[in-house]
Amino acid sequence: MGDHPPTPDEGSAPAARAEIDAVADSDTPSTPDGQRVEPVAEPKEAAAAGNDTTRDSDGNSAGTIPPDSLKLPPSVSGELYGFAFEEVTTYGPSAFGDNNLVTGITHNTFHAPPPAKPYVGKLLQAAGLLATYAAAPSDGKLDELLRERGAACLTGTPGSGRFTTAIVTLARLHDVDAVNEVFMPAGVETTSLHLYPEVIVPGQGHILRVTGNASSELLRFLGKVAQRAGSHVILIRDADPRLADQHGAETTHLRPAPQDVFRAHLKQRLLAGVVFAAETEAEAYVDEVTASEAVHRALRQASRPKEVVGIAAAVAEHMPTAATLAAVLAASQPQRRSLANKAMLAAQRPSLIRQHRLDQHERAFRIAYCAFHRQPVHHVFQATGWLLEEIDKSSGREWFGRPALEHSVVDLLGDVLKCDWWEVDSEADESDAASRTARLRDPGMRGAILDVAWHEFDHARPAMISWLHRMAEFDEPAVRQAAAEVAGLLAHHDFDLVFGEVIDHWARSRRGALRQAAAWTVIAAELGGKVGRQVREQVRNWAWSGSSYQHDTAARIYAGGLRQPNVAWTLADLRRVAGDPLQRHSWVVAEAINQLYEPANATVIIDELAYWTRVRGLAHVQTHAARSFTVLAGRAAEDADGCPELLRRLAVGNADVEKIAANWRTALFHPAVSGRAWQQFADWLRTADTDEPLREPLKDLLKFVAGDAVMLRRLAFYLPRIWAPGPTPAWITMTIGRT
Repeated sequence: MGDHPPTPDEGSAPAARAEIDAVADSDTPSTPDGQRVEPVAEPKEAAAAGNDTTRDSDGNSAGTIPPDSLKLPPSVSGELYGFAFEEVTTYGPSAFGDNNLVTGITHNTFHAPPPAKPYVGKLLQAAGLLATYAAAPSDGKLDELLRERGAACLTGTPGSGRFTTAIVTLARLHDVDAVNEVFMPAGVETTSLHLYPEVIVPGQGHILRVTGNASSELLRFLGKVAQRAGSHVILIRDADPRLADQHGAETTHLRPAPQDVFRAHLKQRLLAGVVFAAETEAEAYVDEVTASEAVHRALRQASRPKEVVGIAAAVAEHMPTAATLAAVLAASQPQRRSLANKAMLAAQRPSLIRQHRLDQHERAFRIAYCAFHRQPVHHVFQATGWLLEEIDKSSGREWFGRPALEHSVVDLLGDVLKCDWWEVDSEADESDAASRTARLRDPGMRGAILDVAWHEFDHARPAMISWLHRMAEFDEPAVRQAAAEVAGLLAHHDFDLVFGEVIDHWARSRRGALRQAAAWTVIAAELGGKVGRQVREQVRNWAWSGSSYQHDTAARIYAGGLRQPNVAWTLADLRRVAGDPLQRHSWVVAEAINQLYEPANATVIIDELAYWTRVRGLAHVQTHAARSFTVLAGRAAEDADGCPELLRRLAVGNADVEKIAANWRTALFHPAVSGRAWQQFADWLRTADTDEPLREPLKDLLKFVAGDAVMLRRLAFYLPRIWAPGPTPAWITMTIGRT
């Protein structure tokens, strides 16, 4: 593949290429037992689907897809989980360390992806965690275990801060830039790590998430390898309350005191923001705030350290006084849950009114109102009726119906939420709107009320699941997206139930609209941080299943911004999907490649697309290579005014000219994209014509592109038209003439 400089995350391009080939090293991949499997759709699905994938009502499958159009809005994570979008990542290691462990659930998969090697990713947040870390009661025992042996196991509940504790412990033993996480690909068990001792980097710390019990054999093996390498390994697994005894290399993680976490984060944020010049002034303010009873109450109600960090961030941002502290705390997750409980309480009414089940009507309306935050209120009324109908069905009684012109929006919202309806949004001019909009002054209340509805009421789940199906089947994208966002939040709480009864059903649907809803649901669930490992493994299972519909769902998820920890795994999944005939008219794979692209991954992605152009017997893969490259060729560099990103990389020597030329030749010849490709190629030539430093690398590219008589004839046809009515620049004609 040629020699390329290593990228920060993936190592050298040849190493990444080898990793991709380890996942799928032939046109027809094999299962772990060696059986050959055709990487195409099931014939009956391909025939049944017809043009549904490319021309359904949900969007732009058949034509080019506007960049980022399949992603969820950045505000969704804050609305559902109470923290900002930029605080979470949709790929790679989490900076917060409260992700759940993968449970190994698999549904409706034809076979697992071919085995791939474990991937070691560096955790870059160790320095920041050291500055804000609050000691946990289990720290001493963990340090003692690692002094005695090379590997130890830290058990605990998800969200308790166990991942942060592991990072900080290893950073103290080694260095802040010497802490890694070992990612196991789908289908590869941790017990097979003896085949890959190279994942233990000498002189560094490693974190490995495991499912089930950490076997003593695995700990002994990792301990020996780590000791020989001067390294350490911490295994993280869920605590099992059924196991009374632990073996000697395990210890249970206990949460740090909320007050300690709050103080550490508040002080650090105050000093980092230069709010106080002296550390003593910052400590005095921290003491003053921490002494507040309102803060104590909020910290006691916090369910996990991340919520405590959110309270500290809000206080540091607003610097409240004693009089205004309550207003700042009102937007914290504990206070939101408290308000949500109040909002869902029944009002005290005479029995005559109660017999009309007004309480259920109010709760259903409030749930629908939060589900459709920022959407026209007529969706709220419609969804309320669906939810009430599903409540009656799940209760085994006839549909009760709803009276007309009896309950106003204000009455149905109640005392807690009615002010949100009255609140005027100065940024939105509704004078010409067909309907008023449901709005929440604190968007984070959306997730809080849905959380209470899911957890605090008996027999609510069957009705809510049926309600999600009703909304997803509705022929309007805004309604389906709202259903997907709600399902994503609920999957974050109960992954097995929601996945089995909702997400997987949508992912296997013949309707592209439902498959898009499944993609949005997976992305929304992953934003919460707890089920990232589970959803990524499931996406890989879909990509390597025998179902064309699940292939399409996996591609839509990647096009929505989710990616695997190793870019090679994502590319292998997309290659599998690209070979499916059902994708022949779709640009979803191209948008997924566009979402995967970033400068650190450029060499690996271009190499992979060049490999796709040489795949024999699967013309669909070559088509997706051409589409994907035209999307990348049109990307503008962030640090250059209008200059194409790949052309800029050629100019600085960070791209393989032969691989880019191979992609150009495929795109320029391919009938599906040739018109667009020639326009983009002309843009490259015009850019280089006005920017002399770009000419030399483009000359080299031209030599490889114009490598035969057929391409020379096409260039002779197009070039005069590109520069008409003037002549073609001499540097181009001379370059072509020397080829």
